[in-house]
Amino acid sequence: MAISYKCGATQKELENMIENSGDEYDNGISYVMWNAPHTEPHKVKYDCENITGIGDEFNMPGFKPGYAKLHDGTAVRWVGAGGDWEMPLAVCVYIGEDGDLKLYVPKAGNIWNFETGYAYGNDTECSMSEEMEKLGVEAKFDMKAMEDEMLG
Repeated sequence: MAISYKCGATQKELENMIENSGDEYDNGISYVMWNAPHTEPHKVKYDCENITGIGDEFNMPGFKPGYAKLHDGTAVRWVGAGGDWEMPLAVCVYIGEDGDLKLYVPKAGNIWNFETGYAYGNDTECSMSEEMEKLGVEAKFDMKAMEDEMLG
């Protein structure tokens, strides 16, 4: 699914919008992750207890958190998010064509249980690593596949 984004949004513009988001209880990227609308059709369920900072890895091989540019130079911010019990998901923060911050969780190149619609680790029968092993899933992320999905 192609996202509708503000073409040419700069990193500074995106940084300012993220930093100025929030309320008296929470601000910045934490507020955005808990409150910005998701635009992907997948509606995967995950927790935002833990959120990568810029350059943090979260043991997500192939995932590069932080600011990046789409093929046309438009700035986005990649964030890893998940609860202590979950395999984190790759989430993209961007400025929508309406000027508001949006979240997109790509399916391609990302890791979650596509059958249940939940991040790995939410199986009540076993742990995250047991669930992934049982289903033959490897913890490996593909940034190009995620961007390709977002751009349609």
